[in-house]
Amino acid sequence: MADKKLNEVSQLTDFDYALVVKGNDVAKVTKQQLATILGGLLGINDTWLRFRDEKEIESQDELDQMNYSGIYLLSQKSKLEYVRNCVLVVIGKPNICCIQNLYNYSGDIYKYRVKWFSRSWGNWQTVSLT
Repeated sequence: MADKKLNEVSQLTDFDYALVVKGNDVAKVTKQQLATILGGLLGINDTWLRFRDEKEIESQDELDQMNYSGIYLLSQKSKLEYVRNCVLVVIGKPNICCIQNLYNYSGDIYKYRVKWFSRSWGNWQTVSLT
């Protein structure tokens, strides 16, 4: 590559590694490392709302510990009956304010609850969609 001008280098649609330069140092980074670096520069981190996981909720305590922003699919196999076949949307920042929104797959049930400053969760509130 040192013998080619930049406009003569082929364009790639995928890559295994990228070269990064800091001062006189050159390092090789993976796509995942590059994504993490760029995410940090753009402010993309665990506070962003995005799909996280499909989960089987084993206990109320497990549900209470879900404080990080994201979208979770709660499976039919969940031990807590009222969360089976639901989508849980968690919004907030742990230890400050957190909201859990619960929607069933058919879209006719919507519940939410709030937790402030690491205190216990408030009661589930049901929103009428009709």
